[in-house]
Amino acid sequence: MVVVPVLKDVLKYETKKAHASAIFIILPLCITSVITYLLNNTYNFSHFLPVTVGVVLGGVVGALLLSKLKGKIINIVFIIFLIAAGVKLII
Repeated sequence: MVVVPVLKDVLKYETKKAHASAIFIILPLCITSVITYLLNNTYNFSHFLPVTVGVVLGGVVGALLLSKLKGKIINIVFIIFLIAAGVKLII
């Protein structure tokens, strides 16, 4: 939620490059999270398969859409996701 606006507005990345960079940044964060959950024995393995399928499919679909959509559409979709995430945090 923070990386894309910083890349676009502060570092002046093009919209597609900012989103692609943010996606790339997520990978080491996910790996670190998995290691942390495993070390603390707080990982629920029954969620592993559905989450993995969702992440892989979402990543592929997101990457394909990112390469096909115009920057303005990507911005609108991102704003909608930010608003939805904000509403979910409040509720």
